[in-house]
This record gives sequence, C-alpha cells and structure tokens, in this order.
Amino acid sequence: MDSENTQHAEREFILQHIQKSRTAIRTVGLREVLPALCSIDVSMFNGHLRTLKDEGKVHVERIGRTQWCWSFAGEERHKRELEIMALNQELEDAHFAVQELHEKLRGADMSKAEERGRAELIERKEALDIEVPKLSEELQKQMKRDPVQLHRRLRETEQFREAAEKWTRNISILEGWLEKAMDGLPETFEDMKKAVYGREYVEGAGLRRLED
Repeated sequence: MDSENTQHAEREFILQHIQKSRTAIRTVGLREVLPALCSIDVSMFNGHLRTLKDEGKVHVERIGRTQWCWSFAGEERHKRELEIMALNQELEDAHFAVQELHEKLRGADMSKAEERGRAELIERKEALDIEVPKLSEELQKQMKRDPVQLHRRLRETEQFREAAEKWTRNISILEGWLEKAMDGLPETFEDMKKAVYGREYVEGAGLRRLED
C-alpha cells in the first residue's frame, strides 16, 4: 500500500473510532490511545485530525484549556445525501435540456446555437459520467450504516441517466423522419446535417450519440 493510501486508511480508522464513541473525545486522550489500537504514527496524528476537520468530517473545538473532537455518522451520511440530491438535480436539468432540443428539432428549427447547446450538454454529461462512479465508490463506505437510502439514491441517479439517453434516441428517430420527408434529396439532407451538427457530425451516421 503506497503512502497516500496508508494515510487515507489511517484517517478512516481515526474517524470511525471517534464516531463509534458517540461522544466528544479529548484530542490528547485520543492521541495517547492510538498506538494501542493500531500502528498509526503518533507524530502523524495532528495532520490526520486537521485533514479530517478540513474535509468537514470531524469537529474540533477548544473549550477552556482542553481541545475536543467529535463526529457522528449521521452528519457524514447527510452530507453525502445532499451531494447526491445536487447531482440528481443536474442530471434532471440535463434531461430537460435534451427534451427541449428534441422539441426544437421537431419543428425543424435547427441552428448553430442549438448545436452549441448540445455540445455543452454533452460536456456536462461526460463530467457527470466521471463524477457519479467516484461518488458511488465513496458511498460504498457508508453501506453498512444505511444501505436502503444509498441504494435508493443510486437507483434514482441511474433513472435520470436512462431518461437522458432515451431523449437522445428520440432525436435519432426524428432525424430518420426528416430524411424520409426529404426523400430524393440525400445530398441536401447530408449537407443540412453537417451544417447543423458541426463538430458533432459523424460521417455516414449523422449526430454523434451521447453514449459515444
């Protein structure tokens, strides 16, 4: 295990120990018992505690002459739930953006502005495709605390993703309808698609699919 992973594991151990206590702990006392609980270097304790505090996972306060620290599992779970809610909202916004583009295409109101809008949507979706797996991996650490809530949130996230992909398929169907309507003018139809789709145009395929 490399140094970064080792330090992460040590911070997780400290966090779990604080949460299991379900009360405020004197930081001095915690530092003294660590060697007996695991192989954490005591000299690294202050750095680990400061990182946990900066990440919002542990509260550290000085009361009088004594410094105390505490953390409750429910707080961290609530923070993750808020992150998922925000992520779901962005996915829902992406869904409606695709739907709006679909409606504009139905009216054959194609323009460069719409192509740019689609490019922005694709860029955001690609960012979400990276963010969702990372968040899902992190949330796996919370599974033992509240598996029902986590499964529900992840299921909702996947549903929003499927909805966005459905509207992308609908755009392809509409493209097929337009091609039939312009039967006999294949070159004109291809030129129109190239002009509208711009860099999203794929030779022989038309509009690049979101999942590509």
